[in-house]
Amino acid sequence: MGAWAVGNFENDDALDWVSDIIESSGIEKLLFPINSVLSNQEYLESSICSEALVSIEIISAYKNADFSNVPEEVKIWLSTKKGFLFGKKPEFTSTHIKLAKQALEKITSSSELKELWKDSEHFEEWCGIQNKLGQSLENA
Repeated sequence: MGAWAVGNFENDDALDWVSDIIESSGIEKLLFPINSVLSNQEYLESSICSEALVSIEIISAYKNADFSNVPEEVKIWLSTKKGFLFGKKPEFTSTHIKLAKQALEKITSSSELKELWKDSEHFEEWCGIQNKLGQSLENA
């Protein structure tokens, strides 16, 4: 049985995505699922939504300098050359924040992931986590 819990880092798709991110260099890999969510004109499947939520969490944590909800390996990736692009620390601009907000809105409005949580007893808790993430993006 796979991992499935209410936090954005607590399911198999998210955990696999974290592994992919920490093996990459630069932020382009991190931005991929956000851009995929925004460019998708059809049904948003839960796996890409889970990956995008992880990426959004990482961007928010970095911009707010609050890494309390981010796995240790992501903190290391962000603080070492591995997370740098061409030897420079990642820079998340206001455009990245805007894209993250738009992707979060799309996921929480209409997606397979939302439907899965809506059918569970933890839907309100999941919504609360996403609302908190949205608030942290507002503060970024």
